[in-house]
Amino acid sequence: MEFRIGEKVVYPNHGVGIIEEITSRSVNGVPEQYYLLRIHSNSSLVMIPVSNVKSVGMRRIIKKNDVSGLFKLLAEDFFEPESGLERPV
Repeated sequence: MEFRIGEKVVYPNHGVGIIEEITSRSVNGVPEQYYLLRIHSNSSLVMIPVSNVKSVGMRRIIKKNDVSGLFKLLAEDFFEPESGLERPV
């Protein structure tokens, strides 16, 4: 999955961010491309290797028109827990 500068993405465990830059750096003499992601909630800057995007779960933000479909999909697998059951100790 490829992203563009200025694109909003979700980075799991960090939240929503904006791709500020796509850059190349060498680590231990091995060149690698990175997304520089500015996290919206705290303005921190995170470097994510392009080759790791899929494994870390970075993804595009859902479109507003798709939200109702997502809720419908989630509701299909939802079940109400039985009342009166105690949690195991």
